[in-house]
Amino acid sequence: MDFASLMEWAWLYYKTTRGMDVRERLFEMLDMMRFARPLAKKVMEGRELLGIHKDAPLLPVAEKGFSQLAKPKKLEKPVAKVALFTTCLVENFFPEIGLDLLEVYESLGIEVKLVNDFVCCGAPMLDVGDADRLKKNAEHNVKVIERLKAEGYEVISPIPTCTLMINEYHKVLDRETPKVLDAMEFLFRLKKEGKITLSSTQSKNVYYHPPCHLRYLKVGYPGVNLLRTSGFKVEISNKGCSGIDGGWGLRNYDVARRVGSKMMESFKESKAELFVTECPLAGLQIEKASGRKPLHPIQVLKEVIKSGQNKS
Repeated sequence: MDFASLMEWAWLYYKTTRGMDVRERLFEMLDMMRFARPLAKKVMEGRELLGIHKDAPLLPVAEKGFSQLAKPKKLEKPVAKVALFTTCLVENFFPEIGLDLLEVYESLGIEVKLVNDFVCCGAPMLDVGDADRLKKNAEHNVKVIERLKAEGYEVISPIPTCTLMINEYHKVLDRETPKVLDAMEFLFRLKKEGKITLSSTQSKNVYYHPPCHLRYLKVGYPGVNLLRTSGFKVEISNKGCSGIDGGWGLRNYDVARRVGSKMMESFKESKAELFVTECPLAGLQIEKASGRKPLHPIQVLKEVIKSGQNKS
C-alpha cells in the first residue's frame, strides 16, 4: 500500500469538506508574491497573519525577484538546452540560487530558457489541502512542460520539493504526465555522458544535508557526486528530516524543532568548511542552529568555475 499517497488523499478530502481559513489561503499564494513584494515582506515579518510560529526561522523575502535579475544568454552551439522551472522559492526568496545556476549552466555551455508561463508547482496547495487549485496548477504546468519538451528542451528544477511535486502530477491528474529533472541530476548526467567537464584541485570539507524530497526522487545524490568529483571531501549528515516540510514546519514549529533536532545539532557541532543542501528551507534550520548559511551545490560549483579551477 502506498501509505503516503493515501494520507495525501485523505488530507485533501478532509480539507475539501471542511474548508480552508484565511491563513491557509494566504500561505498558498507564494506565486502571487511578486505582485506585492514590499507588502509580502511586512506580512512575513509580522508572522501572525500567516500563523508563523514566533521561534520559527523566517523566509527572507527578496528585494527583487529572480525574473527581474536574470539575464540569460543565447549560446551559439550549446551542448544542451534546458527550460528552467524557477520555483516560487527561487523567484521570491532565494534568487541567488537561480542566478548561480544560470551562471554555472552557461559557463558549461548549456543554454537556459526562462519560462514565464509556469505557475506554482502546487506543493503549498497540497500542504494546506486545496485540491482544486492543486489540480488547476498541475493541468497548467503539464501543458507548458509538454510544449517545451516538444520544442526540444529538458525541463529542470533546482528545488527537490518542487521537482517531486511536478513528478507526482500523475497522481493528481490520474494519467501519465511528463517528468522534470533535478538541476544537479541533469548536470551529473551530462558529466557521465562526457558532454561537460567538472574537476578541480579543491579539497575543502563539506557537510551535506540530503533533503527528504530528493530521497523520494530516487536519483541518488547527484550534487554530492559532482562535488566529490570536483575534489571536495563530502560527509553526508544522515541525521533525518529538518522538520520544516514546506510551510507546515513554519506554522507548527514546536513539532518541526523536535523532528529536526538531531539534524540541527549535527550542523551546530560540525567543523566542516562548507555546509551544503539543495533544500533552502532545511537551510533555514541549519542556519538557525549553526549561525552559518548553507549553500546549494550549484553555488559551490559556481565558485569552482569562477575561480578558474575547473579543469576542462
